[in-house]
Amino acid sequence: MSVRVRAARPEDAEAAAHLLRRSIGELCRADHQNDPEQLAGWLANKRPEVFIGWLEDRQSTVIVAEGEQGQLVGVAMCHHAGHITLNYVSPDVRFAGISSALVSALEAVLKG
Repeated sequence: MSVRVRAARPEDAEAAAHLLRRSIGELCRADHQNDPEQLAGWLANKRPEVFIGWLEDRQSTVIVAEGEQGQLVGVAMCHHAGHITLNYVSPDVRFAGISSALVSALEAVLKG
């Protein structure tokens, strides 16, 4: 699958929040065990308005991966102190190298 990694924009907020929620719900079951309380905690800040707040945080960088049709297939974020804080992909494209592409892009940001 061909992807394009780019800086996230405010107009990505709805699609990014949906992707984050779906990825956590479907791909992170081993971590949250489908426990409604635990899952609710994980999803609490995965909302469009919070995503926009992340974009406004000058201490972080948020990037997205776009698929061949322009759809979001990955979302990642790093804090400039040197750590990756998010790295999620759409369940539809799991194991397609998207997470690796996002990590590589964030590493480049952190190296400056």
